[in-house]
Amino acid sequence: MATIRYNTVLGGPTRKNDPQAYEGLMVAALPPGSVVGVNSAGGIVVAPTTGTPAIPLILRENMVGGGDITAAVPLGATGVALLTQDDVTYHVRVAASSVLTKFTPLAHNGAGALKVAIAGDVVLFHAWEAYTVASDGPELVAVRRASSSLFTKPTA
Repeated sequence: MATIRYNTVLGGPTRKNDPQAYEGLMVAALPPGSVVGVNSAGGIVVAPTTGTPAIPLILRENMVGGGDITAAVPLGATGVALLTQDDVTYHVRVAASSVLTKFTPLAHNGAGALKVAIAGDVVLFHAWEAYTVASDGPELVAVRRASSSLFTKPTA
């Protein structure tokens, strides 16, 4: 991760301090803020890029193992993935060199980060800030989930 601008995955608002979460064993070491899914055995994996998830999941910092936002949740550890909600801000990894304006539609890039959505992508989140991600790696960016009834595919 290039620059550390946020210390937590859950951004708020403060009235939303009781996030719904899924706990499972990590199938691979992944950094906090990654877009994740659950495999058939209940393990936490990088989210698949095919299909539309019922609820996008974001890997939280390793609270169980005492890690912080800079440390990957290790293979075999218990990972905690947040079940995202429409009206909550999250700090999620966005691919290097992404240029964002507020409300830029974002899709999963297949490597655990988000990318600027193009035609045919399923929009999972929208940028909640204007920001340009550095070229040296993904960074945590403030995003909000696209409404669950509005997972869309950009037309342009």
